[in-house]
Amino acid sequence: MKKLFRSLFILSLSVVGLSGCSLEEFFGGGKVADHIDVRDYSTEVYQNEKYTFDGKVYAVYEDNTEADVTKKSTISTISTSTLGSKELTVRYEDSKYIHKKIITIDVIQSKELQSISLPENIRCGISKTKTISPTFYPADAANKEVTYSVANTSVATISSKGVLTPKSLGTTTLTVKSVANPTISATANLVIDNSVYDDWTILVYMCGANLESDYASRNEGAATEDLSEIASVSGQPDDVNIVVQAGGAKKWSSKYSSVISADKRNRFHLKNKTYVKDSQTTKVNLGLEESLKDFLVWGINTYPADKIGLIFWNHGGAITGACFDEQFEEDGLSPDEMVGAISDAKSETGYSDKFEFIGYDCCLMQFHDLAGLNAPYAKYQVASEESEWGYGWSYDKWIDDLYNSSKTTEQILTALVDGFISDTDADYESIYGEETNQTQSFVNLSYWDAYQTAWENVASSLNSSGVSWSNFSKLLKKCGHFGDEYDLYDIGDFCSYIKTDDNYKNNSTLMNRIAAVETAYSNLVVHEGHGSAAGNVAGGSASGLALFAPVSGYIPKSYYTSAVSPFTTWLNYCRNNGSWGWGGY
Repeated sequence: MKKLFRSLFILSLSVVGLSGCSLEEFFGGGKVADHIDVRDYSTEVYQNEKYTFDGKVYAVYEDNTEADVTKKSTISTISTSTLGSKELTVRYEDSKYIHKKIITIDVIQSKELQSISLPENIRCGISKTKTISPTFYPADAANKEVTYSVANTSVATISSKGVLTPKSLGTTTLTVKSVANPTISATANLVIDNSVYDDWTILVYMCGANLESDYASRNEGAATEDLSEIASVSGQPDDVNIVVQAGGAKKWSSKYSSVISADKRNRFHLKNKTYVKDSQTTKVNLGLEESLKDFLVWGINTYPADKIGLIFWNHGGAITGACFDEQFEEDGLSPDEMVGAISDAKSETGYSDKFEFIGYDCCLMQFHDLAGLNAPYAKYQVASEESEWGYGWSYDKWIDDLYNSSKTTEQILTALVDGFISDTDADYESIYGEETNQTQSFVNLSYWDAYQTAWENVASSLNSSGVSWSNFSKLLKKCGHFGDEYDLYDIGDFCSYIKTDDNYKNNSTLMNRIAAVETAYSNLVVHEGHGSAAGNVAGGSASGLALFAPVSGYIPKSYYTSAVSPFTTWLNYCRNNGSWGWGGY
């Protein structure tokens, strides 16, 4: 039947006519092509894997007939050592012309597991069990199956699911190893001691400021309202602590007068939906690094837990900081003061773990310099790219997840983000008469190093591109931008727009580096939400993390130094070229 079919096909060609050419010419032998077309090829290849062209090349003639000339074509090769778009040349020569076509192949991050990481130290009280949760790179690796082992099983044992059971006091080594590739592994120093650790402690550094005092007389202060939301959630377990230091406002609503006084430094905790006083002493300036450190030392020592979250509550001003104390001339914590206090507190207490998350119930604090500063001290950062409206976070939308022992940190923070956005969508337009511009997101700081390296490479290319800062500023202004003069621009938008910008798109090195940033960024940003007017652009635009670049001429140059940024190349690029405010000092 196959021979008959082929014979019938040839016969049909003779009936239709071959336009004066032979069969050999029709099938690409001597007939002159108008152009070539390339189809059905794989457009992606994993990094460091060999790319083999698997498509078809067709010669297309003036009469719209075509012939498969794949075997007669020459296909160039591409390097897959770096991420990004690569050009591959397809060449076909007929009896008269040489035809070329450029196709693009994207070199992408492999889904194969590349690394596993654990905290340097893991501790567990002798009376508790603990589930070990390794971090995988990439986050969406295809095979995350691992084995667990403990070097000294008289100190602890561990199940195939990662459940650690202490046996005796002591120190040993815990190892996690990939099943698919046993050369990929991670180790941690495991300490079993007599301490009794709760599951969670949430430390809230609440600087009420005018967000509280302007409405205190009506018992509508924003800080009080958020404390009420927290206390409204039922089911607090014994091993979950919510601990608050409150101050920084000239006046407080009377609702929690038993634990908060405007002229005191107030520390209290939640128990059975009621706030219980820990201490009240002479008021302190919450904008001082020392005040934050003292609170952290006290909180870590008084309420030890396996997972500790830290929340800053107040106004926020991006690179200028947060927690501005209205009782002390609006003195606030700069980003470097925040991380300085955290570092000192960890050192003083001997707390070797990272905070489970650092959150900012403040405006404009989800920018990449701050994420980089926090990366050595926290697993996650949660905040908003934009100015937060009204009362800030919707605590009643995620505290119940915190109380649920089966919920992971990422599930808790997802509920926080989604709760904020859903409440905003419901109320913002009715109150302000406009579409919501609100944002909220959280990032996984274990992926920071890869992102920082990729971003610094982009900064190096920008610095050598020869494109003026004025043109660079025009590019940024197309992006989702936040806080007006605070100079925050959405990183996802930046990567998208620069790829089509005439000043940059033909710089292949830069484009490859942008692709590497996009890959690292996709791992870094875990979850984000935004309103329909986010980023001050039509349709809403935000992707979870902002970059700082001095475009408005508002921020003083003296504010942006190595103390507040983990970058070197990017920092110098901005400092040497940017528009700086307040006299430019």
